[in-house]
Amino acid sequence: MSPTLVVLLAAAMYFYTSHIPDVNLRIQALSIAFSAACFIVASGLLQHREIHATPC
Repeated sequence: MSPTLVVLLAAAMYFYTSHIPDVNLRIQALSIAFSAACFIVASGLLQHREIHATPC
């Protein structure tokens, strides 16, 4: 899922840089992609909540 996120972010950055040069839209696209990446990482961590005991 994250390679798809990178491709979508690259397409959005290209579009908002070349066709519609708007800094606010670029910031929004980057923020949405970053929050989606954080959500993917957090959900992955919550799914694997195994506790690994280390010997002392």
